[in-house]
Amino acid sequence: MVEYSRSLLNKVSAVSSKYDKIAKVTGERFNIFSVLGLESQEVRTHSRFLAEMLNPQGSHGLGGMPLKHFLKVIKIHEFPTENTQVLCEYNIGMVDASKTRGGRIDILIQTWDKKMMIAIENKIYAGDQENQLLRYHNYLEDQKANIGLLYLTLTGVTPSIHSTGTSKEVRHRPISYAVEILEWLRVVQIDAVNAPAVRESIAQYINLVKKLTNQTENEKMAEEIAAVVSSNNENLDAFFLMHDSFDAIVRHIAEKNV
Repeated sequence: MVEYSRSLLNKVSAVSSKYDKIAKVTGERFNIFSVLGLESQEVRTHSRFLAEMLNPQGSHGLGGMPLKHFLKVIKIHEFPTENTQVLCEYNIGMVDASKTRGGRIDILIQTWDKKMMIAIENKIYAGDQENQLLRYHNYLEDQKANIGLLYLTLTGVTPSIHSTGTSKEVRHRPISYAVEILEWLRVVQIDAVNAPAVRESIAQYINLVKKLTNQTENEKMAEEIAAVVSSNNENLDAFFLMHDSFDAIVRHIAEKNV
């Protein structure tokens, strides 16, 4: 059994070494958003970054290309990428007593004539507010705009009735960072080949999204180690032996480093 344990440790070490080399080559462990403590800031980081990238007049200088790719990914057709503005934290008035009007829309994409609008409610870790999507739905209805109401979360969960209210008229579609946002950004990154500063900023943000949605190289490494451990009975036996000896191992390491 000792030989099996040694063999398993060697295999796990090889996997760890491989991913350590990948991290060093790609610089994956460095992320400007993480360094600045902005990983989970919904407004300061995510809404602002997404709104800027979606904005045809954005400082990225890519024009309507990012918005065009986004509309394609979320399958919204016939929405123009010209004469369109993108607003972040758009104020639609004070929340009224009934809590069916007012609030701030995280990201609002609209044509200049306001006949077509897409509202995005962006959730990282925050919970739903009372009647939040209902209020945004009512605003779009009041504007007599073609409605597109997206509920963006890390994994694409559906909003609670606390947010939609009891109304069945609140049409919305869940989308996720894990799927739609990553797919969109990867396409934009490819098309931003002639804008290196923008391309690298997108790469940093993609790494952040992968981290938040458990799609980093560390997750892949864990899966590969799990595959090694479960590949045969000898590896499993060795793993459980080490697991049972965990406390003794930790104690031995601590005493050795005193």
